[in-house]
Amino acid sequence: MSLPVFSNPPVEVPLWERRWAGPAVVAGAFLAMLVWTWQKWADVLVDFAVQLYVPWQLAQGKVLYRDIAHYTGPISVYYNALAFRAFGANLRVLELANLPILIGIVIVIYRLAWRLGGRLCAVVCAVSFLTLFAFAHLTIAGNYNFVCPYEYEYTHATLLSLGCVMFLHRAVRGRRRDDSAMAGFLAGLIFLTRAEFFVAAMAAAVVALGLLGTIDRRALRESAVVFVLAAAMPPLISVSVLHRAMPLALAIHGTLGMWPALLNGSVSGQRFYRHSMGLDDLPRSFGLFSAWCAAWCVPIAGFAAWAATAKSRRPAWVLCLTFFLGAIFAGWQWRHRDWASMFRPLPLVAAAVVVVAIIRFYRRRDQPDESGLAAIFGIFSLVLLGKVFLYARIIHYGCWLAMPATMLLVIALFGWAPAGLRRIGGCAGVFVAGIGGTWTVVLLVHLAITHTAMKQLTVSVGTGPDQFWADRIRGDCVNKALLAAEQIIPADKSLACFPEGITINYLARLRTATGYVNFNPPDLLLFGEDRMLEALKDSPPDYVFLVHKDTSEFGERFFGRDYGRKIFAWIEENYQEQPLPMLDLGAEPLRDEHFGIRLLIPRRPGEGQRRLIYGPPEAAPADSTASRE
Repeated sequence: MSLPVFSNPPVEVPLWERRWAGPAVVAGAFLAMLVWTWQKWADVLVDFAVQLYVPWQLAQGKVLYRDIAHYTGPISVYYNALAFRAFGANLRVLELANLPILIGIVIVIYRLAWRLGGRLCAVVCAVSFLTLFAFAHLTIAGNYNFVCPYEYEYTHATLLSLGCVMFLHRAVRGRRRDDSAMAGFLAGLIFLTRAEFFVAAMAAAVVALGLLGTIDRRALRESAVVFVLAAAMPPLISVSVLHRAMPLALAIHGTLGMWPALLNGSVSGQRFYRHSMGLDDLPRSFGLFSAWCAAWCVPIAGFAAWAATAKSRRPAWVLCLTFFLGAIFAGWQWRHRDWASMFRPLPLVAAAVVVVAIIRFYRRRDQPDESGLAAIFGIFSLVLLGKVFLYARIIHYGCWLAMPATMLLVIALFGWAPAGLRRIGGCAGVFVAGIGGTWTVVLLVHLAITHTAMKQLTVSVGTGPDQFWADRIRGDCVNKALLAAEQIIPADKSLACFPEGITINYLARLRTATGYVNFNPPDLLLFGEDRMLEALKDSPPDYVFLVHKDTSEFGERFFGRDYGRKIFAWIEENYQEQPLPMLDLGAEPLRDEHFGIRLLIPRRPGEGQRRLIYGPPEAAPADSTASRE
């Protein structure tokens, strides 16, 4: 008789420890942020419309650099143009074409954080990226997110760079030439996007090759050669393809993208960029850096000391209490805190990670672990902060430049620090709970900032798949300008907007007269005001919109008064205002803080300059003859 076989009942894995739990949380956060911020990503006037207009023109047959002036590499613009040609030119196509790239970034961040810090760390990193960066609206302009950025080169460069970091680490671990080739090819693609990302990727490559050299010098030589050859391929392909439509010199200049302007120094020397780096007021920059370093040390050191002296396991109520203590510390008087400066210590975090990771890798080079990945990702994050080094932040440029360093901070807090506490017998749960409470408030505060910004977006601009939301003042004026364009400007005529307003061109489907789309201070420095004026004289626009824009951030407030005076004088000489008595297009543009738009038409010979006082017909005369002040 056979004896019954007894087996242990299967151990049920808690829900939060199952493999799919982390990705499910991240997917839920992604969908929630997507729905919550739907069609509130793009700014109605500032910068973003270039990302619509230029690909639309390329899909119509124009050629970048030859027909349209552009100062970055060609890859992002032609990717969007390909999407337009395949599926139609509209905002929704552009968003849907780039959402997969955003999803790819989330996946790579999750995988990278999981390898460096574990599953909890991966979830916190991915959710933090979604709330602080991917869908955030933390400034007045809505361009600083990964769905509708003011330049898609940032979104594309982020994915390419993270992929390059992963392949560099694979090359160090496996010493395989195909991994070095893939990393090099991705670096070459990064070269065709943004210069700062390429510099950071090359710094990561140098560190990766240095780490490889401590293990195998022969593999170092082979990998270096393969990397360089692979990195040269995308720029060479770009030059050869562009050369089919333009002279070789212009093809090379277009492929170089931002590098000529950067080496020239005319744009980077502006006050705007010195302020962006924190160089305009060094005492204030160092003071805020020190203050926020001290503020960070309070919860980190406090909860670490408590966790180090606590037992390895603590009751749930203790962890809940710790969480609330962390939340109270971060949330106390949160409305009166300078949250924009909170991330100033990020360069210190990235530098510390690089130093510790390289030392750890060297000590364990016979049995390499993930410290190599930490060193490569750390140096990439540190160098990428160069443009905002003394004013590290997650707003404005920091949406992309500070994102990797912020992920490093999260990995250190939720991955490495708890692991170190466990090794010394401390209670990692106490630290995670306390820092978790603090970080939760940080996320909630920035969600509240996004909510406040999105509440201002109450006016629908555009129709059908081009529809999105804008603030009331600018949205109303743009809608009325579109109505005026539809009623007055024939489809085969050209329209120029000064100093910017290419949104009107795109939504009205009206081409520009020249290859220049914006006339802001950086554009005048990049392309030259004299060259732009000659292009306007050679091909004068049929209609002109003057659109209010305060460019004080560049040290020059108004077009025609503080910059662009030659172009403005030419406009005044050759154009006059078109009366639109039934449309209130706001205040007189380019005068003060009040927004407004004016439509100009070519002046007829012998007729004085007309000025219109806008508003309801009964409020003021519809027309008057007077010269502009």
